[in-house]
Amino acid sequence: DLPSSPPRRSSDVLGRQTGIERGESVTQTAPTPGMFDALVMQMMAVGELLAGVVHEINTPIGSILSNNEVGSRSLQILNDLLEQAQREGAPPPPKATKILKTLLSLTAVDKIACARIISVIRGLKTFVGGGAAEYRKADVNAILDNTLKLANCEFRRQIHVETDYGSLPEVECESHQLGQVFLNI
Repeated sequence: DLPSSPPRRSSDVLGRQTGIERGESVTQTAPTPGMFDALVMQMMAVGELLAGVVHEINTPIGSILSNNEVGSRSLQILNDLLEQAQREGAPPPPKATKILKTLLSLTAVDKIACARIISVIRGLKTFVGGGAAEYRKADVNAILDNTLKLANCEFRRQIHVETDYGSLPEVECESHQLGQVFLNI
């Protein structure tokens, strides 16, 4: 026999005590098909919202990355010109070169950050799906990697995951649903 657990304490969204806390009896009802339909609709709405967020973030990130490339090339040209002026004895201050090198280093970091954000967005797109349910050939290892990237944000300092995948053939599936299964596991 398992020991019985005490009644759960809970409160509603406004912090008011529920019947369980007041000692009233609570009965559970079996889930109805309507409840499942409502849950499915909510999940679809969340998926659509997330797909919209992904789209809204992806476009500006692409612009930032493009601008970063132009800025990086421009700073490199300016740096080369200042170094040439120094070699020829022209008076540009050495501090200007130091500042430009710092800026070049920062743009490299920005480029890496943009690439990471784009990677997360691509993972989210795979995870969310693109609308209508379609079975397509998918790489299970890639889906698992995308799911691990998303989960890493939540569990970064709590767990460490090492992967050593075997070679798997592509499978016909809805990749976003398979990703959600992996996330639940």
